[in-house]
Amino acid sequence: MNKQFNPEAAPGGVITGSGLVGFLSVAESLSRGDYDHNQLEGMGLACAALDGVALTWFAAAPVQHASLWQWVVVAAFVAEQLKNNGDVDVIGEDGAKVKAAVYVGQYGAMTVYPAAERFALASHVEGYALQKYGTIAGMDLAIQYYQTMVEWRDGTYWLSAHGRDVLT
Repeated sequence: MNKQFNPEAAPGGVITGSGLVGFLSVAESLSRGDYDHNQLEGMGLACAALDGVALTWFAAAPVQHASLWQWVVVAAFVAEQLKNNGDVDVIGEDGAKVKAAVYVGQYGAMTVYPAAERFALASHVEGYALQKYGTIAGMDLAIQYYQTMVEWRDGTYWLSAHGRDVLT
């Protein structure tokens, strides 16, 4: 029997099928890329952690809050690329064959890697915001910017037109 994965925010963390996982552990696990090859579960965990922030159960540091939104944006982008262009087999860092989403643009195609996309977002969005507005205001603005890149539809986050424009 295939049990559906529906994580849910609770005052002490995220309730999963295997028990309660702390909000910080969820944020760190997503940032490490533990769910890069299981985006559906990762999206559920990210949404539950963001619910924890919204409900004030998770006092996420600004960098943790930003990393959750960053993960959501990249997951939405990768999901869209998979839907539109499919995937290909590539050799991963450990030498094993893995699937990678394909981005197809005006000038060609390339594989898309979630970790690289998150790094690029952090570098460009957060780097600029921190440099221009300082640590506190900069991170708040970066978080707000990430939020404009996605929209909630049909029970999950999808790229907004703005997010698509930025990432492609």
